[in-house]
Amino acid sequence: SDVCSSDLEDAVLIEAAEACLTQALVIEPSHIDAAMLLGNLSRGDGDLARARRCYEAALPSSERELKRAVGKQDKLVAIERVTRAQYNLAIVCHQQDDCETAVGLFEKVAAKGSPSALYNLGKCLTDLHRYDAAKSAYEKALKLNPEDPDTLSAHKNLVARIDRVPLLTQSFNLIDDDGNGYVTLDELIGYGNVIGMRWTPEEAQEVLNTIDKNNDGKLSLEEWISFTESEVCDASSTASDALRSVKAFINVSLLPSDRVEAIKSLYAAIDVNGDGAIDDEELLRYATAMNPDFDASTLPTLMKRLDLNKDGLVSESDYVAYFAKLSSPMDEASFWRNMDKYTKAIDRANLPEA
Repeated sequence: SDVCSSDLEDAVLIEAAEACLTQALVIEPSHIDAAMLLGNLSRGDGDLARARRCYEAALPSSERELKRAVGKQDKLVAIERVTRAQYNLAIVCHQQDDCETAVGLFEKVAAKGSPSALYNLGKCLTDLHRYDAAKSAYEKALKLNPEDPDTLSAHKNLVARIDRVPLLTQSFNLIDDDGNGYVTLDELIGYGNVIGMRWTPEEAQEVLNTIDKNNDGKLSLEEWISFTESEVCDASSTASDALRSVKAFINVSLLPSDRVEAIKSLYAAIDVNGDGAIDDEELLRYATAMNPDFDASTLPTLMKRLDLNKDGLVSESDYVAYFAKLSSPMDEASFWRNMDKYTKAIDRANLPEA
C-alpha cells in the first residue's frame, strides 16, 4: 500500500507491491484496499483481465461494508468505496468492449451526480449506437461541468454523427440490392465500382473482412455505420473522403439511368486520348471552353473537387458522381438544357464527338 500510494515509478518496487497485494488477497480475499490497489496496478500494466477480477472482488466487499456501516461518517466512507469500485470496474469493462456491463455500472455512479461517470456513460452508449441516450448523458454531464473539454468535444461529435445516420442508412439500403438487410461481397464490389474503387474480388474480400466485425461473411447496417464513422476523422467536416464517397454513391444510385448515360457520354468526349482518365490538360481545355475567362490558377481546386478517389485524375466514376450531385435537383427540362450547353462547349473546344 505504501508503494502504491507513493509517486515512485520503480518497476522493481511496483512488482514487489503486486506480489504483496496478491499475497494479502490470498490471506484475506475480501480485503477491499488490496483488491482495489492491485486492480489499479494491473490496469496500469495493461492486464485488464486481472484488473477486472480485482475490482469484481472489491465491489461486493465494499457493498457488504456499506450495509454494516452505522455512523454517518462510516456510511459516507463506505459509499465512496462502493462508488470507486463501480467506476473502476466500469472503466475496465468498457476497455474490454463489454459496454452493456459498463453502462449499468456507470449509470449507478452517474446517479450520484458524477460528471465523469456521465461522460463515460455517454461514450459507452455511443459505442452501442444508442445515440439519443448518449446525447442525454453528455448533456447532463455538461450541466454539472459546462467547461469540460472532453465532454464538449464528445457531445459535438455525437450530434454530427446523429445527423449522418440517415445518410449512412440510405447508402446502406442502396448498396443492399436484394433488400435482405445485409451487404454481400458482390454488392460491396458494385459499391466500389460506383465510387471509383475498382476492387478485385480479393481486394473487396479484404475490405469486407475489415468491416465484418462478427465474421459472418456479410455486412449489417450497424457494421456499415461503424466502419464509415471510423473513416471520418473530423466529425464536423462533411467533405471528408468517406462521406464524399457515400454521398457520391447515393447521388449516382438515385439518378435516372438516361441521365447517367448522358453524363458518361460527355465524359468520353472530354477524355481526348480515351485512356479513361481526364488529366489537368484535358480538364483545363474543357473548363476554358465552358468559360473563356476561366482562371487557370483555380484548376487544382476544380480537380480536387472532381477527383473522388484522390488519384490525381478524373475517372468516369468521379465525373459521373460529381455531375450526379449537381444535376439531381434539376427537373427534366433544366437537365437536358444543361446537357446541350455542355455539348456545345465540347464543340467549341474542338474535342472529338463521343
